[in-house]
Amino acid sequence: MNTMQLEINGKEYTFKASIAFMRDLNKKVKEKANDRDVDVGMIYSLAGVIDRDIEALIDVLYAMNINFTPRIKKETLESYIEDCEDIDGLFDEVTDFLSKANVSKAKMKQLMDAIKKNQKGTK
Repeated sequence: MNTMQLEINGKEYTFKASIAFMRDLNKKVKEKANDRDVDVGMIYSLAGVIDRDIEALIDVLYAMNINFTPRIKKETLESYIEDCEDIDGLFDEVTDFLSKANVSKAKMKQLMDAIKKNQKGTK
């Protein structure tokens, strides 16, 4: 499973957790580490998807469509998500896909493990 397909307004769009996807998300957030800036936006975006944040879902899907034709417009993606009849199913599909993609699976595992550890600590 290398790509994910979504039909939006009668068009088939392709999505992939590629290096371009990672770089696009990473540049959105910088943190200081050892006196230098480190791009860390992808982990924040992935956490947002896990947390079912709509804006994070839009950003992630938009970045996953980089380098594909047709290129989805952000407005089209926003309308699709606003009108989606099964938003929980879409979140599940994207989360599952990101948990298996080479570029994101280690970070997804790290986030899921932290969530499980936190849940155990609060019980």
